[in-house]
Amino acid sequence: MKKYILVLCLISLLSSTSSIAYGASAVSNAQQAKVAIEKQAILAKGVTESLIAQLGDDADIVASVIRDNKDITEEKINNLVNGLIKSKTYKDIGIKHQVINGKVINANGEIIAVPELRSQTTKELSASAKLSTTSTYSTGTGPHYVISSNTGYAKATGYYTFPSTNTVGDSETAYVIGGIFTSNSGADLGLYSKDDLTWTPCINMGGTNWGNDGGWYESTVHINKQAVPTVYLIWKATENEVELQTYNGSSFALLSDISYYAPNRGFNTAGTGTIIKREHALAYSSGEGNLSNGSYYLDSHWYNVYIYNNYVTSQWTSSFTSSRAKGDTIDEQSTITISASNYDYDDTVSINFNKP
Repeated sequence: MKKYILVLCLISLLSSTSSIAYGASAVSNAQQAKVAIEKQAILAKGVTESLIAQLGDDADIVASVIRDNKDITEEKINNLVNGLIKSKTYKDIGIKHQVINGKVINANGEIIAVPELRSQTTKELSASAKLSTTSTYSTGTGPHYVISSNTGYAKATGYYTFPSTNTVGDSETAYVIGGIFTSNSGADLGLYSKDDLTWTPCINMGGTNWGNDGGWYESTVHINKQAVPTVYLIWKATENEVELQTYNGSSFALLSDISYYAPNRGFNTAGTGTIIKREHALAYSSGEGNLSNGSYYLDSHWYNVYIYNNYVTSQWTSSFTSSRAKGDTIDEQSTITISASNYDYDDTVSINFNKP
């Protein structure tokens, strides 16, 4: 198991950690040990002290990629390092849309379903499921399979291979989602597709205390699945903000970086009171689901997913998980197949609307 757990016997390495900026100067021994190990791994790949200093608290991401692939080239690591540094000052041009009746109209005039956010505490829909107007089956806002972490994590990364999709219904939208939730709000950060080719980064931000001051935000960057079949995703919380970075999963070139400033919701770098989620989903607007129309979402694959806080950089194993669940309704759950899973850092999921 590729798991990175820190022990205090590594304190002897601390003399070499001063150039990495990890927030407060009086960090704990465990934090310092974590920094020390990460720095040694990154230096071994030819990254300079100056660049490591600029990485700051994203050095753990680079270290996790190196641990998973010790033969990774210096060129790819440099791509990742440069992307992480660039993301500290650069963000995509984005477009904010108003969510009306669980959907938005994007810049291309397409109807995009916006799944209802699940609160951290209930992990359920805040509204009851409806009987679809186009089907005899009970539906909510679409089938999904979601993994939720324990409390205390602020960041996650993972590789994701796009599924084969067919969306028949007007509002049907394929999603890959990484979530960040506090006790009084939350955000889904991911990519959506309507055509089995183009995937667009987006953020669905919940309101303060689950109020009405949230919003749906999408990038003007569009990723072609044929050119980039696998992406490397980073989703994280900083102080009063959430961010999604998307990289080419092979070259580690930065493709997109979007963020959403959302004060008074409890988002923070340390992960205090925060949980992380990741999700496979085929969504539609409430009341519009048709589980017999032939739509599908096949072989959606998350793998080598890592979870982070100030003390932990680890493959997301079951010890970090609070729940894993299919949703929404029993009828929707029956369309989901989990064909492979290593709890909870690797799974392959398919959704098929082929009910009689």
